[in-house]
Amino acid sequence: MPVILALAGIMLIAYGWPQRHIYYQTYRFDTGQAHTLRRYPPAMRAYGEEAWDRMATARAAGYFHRAAAVDTLDMDAWLGLAYVTAARGDLDRARRILAYVADLSGHTSRWQRTTALLAHELDMEGIFRRSVNFMLRRGLKRTDTLNLVDVHYGDTARSLDALDADNHPAYLAWLLPWDRAADARRVWARMAAAGPPDEEITLKYLHYLISKKDIQRAQAIWQTASGITGMTNGGFEQPRLTGKPQPSEHRQNRHRDQEQNDDLDDHSKPISRI
Repeated sequence: MPVILALAGIMLIAYGWPQRHIYYQTYRFDTGQAHTLRRYPPAMRAYGEEAWDRMATARAAGYFHRAAAVDTLDMDAWLGLAYVTAARGDLDRARRILAYVADLSGHTSRWQRTTALLAHELDMEGIFRRSVNFMLRRGLKRTDTLNLVDVHYGDTARSLDALDADNHPAYLAWLLPWDRAADARRVWARMAAAGPPDEEITLKYLHYLISKKDIQRAQAIWQTASGITGMTNGGFEQPRLTGKPQPSEHRQNRHRDQEQNDDLDDHSKPISRI
């Protein structure tokens, strides 16, 4: 029994000692420690990133490849390998790696931004569209994502074609602070042609138009959306967009009865003598 316990202790130390470096991230980044930690993907990724920071692309590729070989589902290792491979000029292999990552992680939020950035650099249009639409639909880094879309396409019409219809309101909302009035009109026209836009983005666009003193355009949109003639609703008789009366039938009847009573009171009063 003592011998068994001693062997178990030795094995535990042999396993736990490398884990201590990984847990506390106390890497020396030398070849000796790299050889000791070669079976641990997190350590190999850390060594790959350190080599990549030093622009030692061949060494970085080796570490990332080692991490991916030990754990074939380590998406961070595959993405690191794709970046390094692209930097070394092997674009076809980098595209194959990214396609593999996109296929496995297409429904996972964690790697979408990195995937979209690399797809932008490698000109992989299908993967880029899928990733940016995924992020916008989930509300992930919406401003950064739309900045990337704008840089990638450089044209509002192309961006509209790439974005799914349910992401057009987010695109319009992104354009307004940049004061891109012509682009905003184009996006609004596409949205309106597909059906009545939702109330939130409609009101946001109306406020923008009014702030720019584009009253005629704002009035036309308001009347189409609400059915209300004019730009004001001072008595709050109408809801914001539906155009249907808000007061309940009871309140309307009470108001009508009060008017009738007032008329009867006027007729029942005796005519005063002069």
